[in-house]
Amino acid sequence: MEGPSLRAIAEELSFLEKANVAKVSGNTKAGKEQLKGKEIKRIYAVGKRLVIEFDSLAVVIHFLMFGSYRLNERREGMVPRLSLSLNGSELNFYNCSLKIIPVRDLPALDQRSDILNPEFDRKRALEETRRYEGMIADLLLDQDVFGGVGNIIKNEALYAAAIHPASASKSIPVEKTEALIEETIRFSNAFYLVKKRRGLLKPILKVYRKRICDQCRSPIQAKKMGKRRRMTFFCPNCQVLY
Repeated sequence: MEGPSLRAIAEELSFLEKANVAKVSGNTKAGKEQLKGKEIKRIYAVGKRLVIEFDSLAVVIHFLMFGSYRLNERREGMVPRLSLSLNGSELNFYNCSLKIIPVRDLPALDQRSDILNPEFDRKRALEETRRYEGMIADLLLDQDVFGGVGNIIKNEALYAAAIHPASASKSIPVEKTEALIEETIRFSNAFYLVKKRRGLLKPILKVYRKRICDQCRSPIQAKKMGKRRRMTFFCPNCQVLY
């Protein structure tokens, strides 16, 4: 689940702020009983993580590839990783990575690397991109640099910036790198608006899972690329290999 989806989920669940945990269950071994009786202070997203903050503790959730949540319902035949009963509402999380940490450790979730944060550190992202030894498709998925960027955003930003995903990151011209950072921010925000409105993502996609390039009408190529072997879609004619 990518950053824009997490932000939309956090906003949907924000009505639970100030609610108290009446009951807690689930198969997590993260020390869930500590949450009973506590009041939710804040629900927000940082990169690809959903944070439920209490007075002294915080639940940090990463949905990984197949994680999900349910509000006031349960997935049939599945035990939640964490279930919270909150002032008449029930919040359930499934197939996710979950940690319960002291609130004092939350600053380690650096929001300046969150692509949707208005204070996203463009200068730092540019410096990291200019020094990175590997391919740009890998760096865009580095959550310490481009927090919240997933495979869809990666593909769309590279296509919009006309950069081949296999390009050596440090070899991309500065002005093209700056354009890539701006396209990553722009598409991430467009993605978020779609999710917030519960719309369909497909109409704003230009290359992800497409067959024909909108610009040159040649076939889109799809290959597993990079360290993570993520499926990558690109136009070999329109996207320059540096």
